[in-house]
Amino acid sequence: MTTTSTPTDLWLTQLRPGFEQDLGRKLLSKFRFVTYSQLAQTLGNALHRMGDHEHVGVFIEREIPHRWTHEKQNIPTWSMRSERRRTGFRPISRKVLRPVRMYKEQARKVARGMKTRLRAVGAALPPVRSVRNDLQTTGSEGILATIASSAASTQSALHVHPSANHVRKQKIRHFVVLTDFIGSGTRLTTVLDSLWRVRSVRSWCSGQLVKISVLAYSATQAGIDRVKAHPCRPVVTALVPCPTVHSAFAGKELGEIIRLCERRAPAGSQALGYGNVGALIAFEHSCPNNVPAIFTETSTSRLAPWQALFPARSTRTVFQQLGNMTRRQRDALALETLGLPAIAQRATFERSSESARNMVLVLASLHRGHRSLDEVATTTLLVLSEVAAAIEWGTRDGYLDLNGQLSAAGLSLLRKLNQSGGSKPVTAVESLYYPQSLRDPV
Repeated sequence: MTTTSTPTDLWLTQLRPGFEQDLGRKLLSKFRFVTYSQLAQTLGNALHRMGDHEHVGVFIEREIPHRWTHEKQNIPTWSMRSERRRTGFRPISRKVLRPVRMYKEQARKVARGMKTRLRAVGAALPPVRSVRNDLQTTGSEGILATIASSAASTQSALHVHPSANHVRKQKIRHFVVLTDFIGSGTRLTTVLDSLWRVRSVRSWCSGQLVKISVLAYSATQAGIDRVKAHPCRPVVTALVPCPTVHSAFAGKELGEIIRLCERRAPAGSQALGYGNVGALIAFEHSCPNNVPAIFTETSTSRLAPWQALFPARSTRTVFQQLGNMTRRQRDALALETLGLPAIAQRATFERSSESARNMVLVLASLHRGHRSLDEVATTTLLVLSEVAAAIEWGTRDGYLDLNGQLSAAGLSLLRKLNQSGGSKPVTAVESLYYPQSLRDPV
């Protein structure tokens, strides 16, 4: 991505001219910048669709405080004979640090002669609250709570952090944990732990009365895998793919990018960010801690000074420049990344509807060899639903064949739009691989 943004220009000047700056530009070209309006519209629409079918309890991902608690555990006992045969179990109590439960629990006697049982009562943990009282801070949970509350105001089936009694009264059958980004999955699993520690929630899930899912604007594959492995086995939906260092680069180029991140990372920082995720995404409200350290960490060392593009993970200066970028300018940026910048200058393309421009972007991405839904969405700066709609339109109008390959009409359209300028010419591809994974999102 070639950018005239002052913050990125200044950031690039810290790299040595030539090879290092070329690598820095490649990293920036893979970055996905998400404005608040994009985040709110995409998540809000997804929540509305969920509320069309059932009552949904929406829980905001936030930092959950931890408390020391005593837990009973049975450990096996062994005989002292030479064959070491297990003879039974011995109960012990140990002190462990666990996240606070989402709901308080109260003892309730089910029937005479039976043991009392603990059930969820009262309000859920608030969606926005600072963990420390002496230093009040609010992270992305404030943005997410606003988005969820706005969606709930127009969709009566959505309930933000419902109380335990409200869950029972409204017969809420679906718990959704809302988040902007799943990087390593650490904080999100803590929220799931907070829900799963409530005995009533485990009972509802065991009886198939309640299902738990996670709705994220974007996520890395490593984060999705970790969240899916949680004991509650949530269904994870990521609306927009997240490029990472490992997914955006390969082979020799990947090694060069990683060495650049390690060489320029300030001392004491993780070169590829928390969990070595290497995410390449930034939101208007903040930058995740999973982004490479050269973007978020600043060094005042006299020997190796470094100024981050997002100091203290703040994206304000960069988004001041990007905030004025229109949808057409983003389309031009995507076409430049795909090596077909002349298309954006064509009057025919500029006068077309948004859906038609989306279809051209998807055709260009497929022509450049991007083979999965995530890759197409990343290179075109579109969300998955827009990519799916463009593919459907292209197939219907004959620009894609039934196997999803560019037809002669599709190649002709790209060639006609790309007639002017010195970009790489559009040439026919004999057989473009188009896997079945490139399908409508579930």
